Amino acid sequence: MISAEENTKEGKLPKGITRCRDGRYQARYTSDGHRYSLYGRDVEELALRLEQAKKQAEEKKKAIVFYLQTAILPKPKNE
Repeated sequence: MISAEENTKEGKLPKGITRCRDGRYQARYTSDGHRYSLYGRDVEELALRLEQAKKQAEEKKKAIVFYLQTAILPKPKNE
């Protein structure tokens, strides 16, 4: 990986995106304790893919929580 100082020489990169030595860019994010990496040659495209991946991970979390609340967890008794 190229250091943060070298990244800023060419212009500031978006948060979570670094430049690799081979010229590609790497975007990293964490979801539910798992680390994910995306690679690309275009910063703008990679930033868009990173946003989409984060949104998809958030939607997946919401779907799991909804499923747990409606299907698995016992419903309280009405007294």
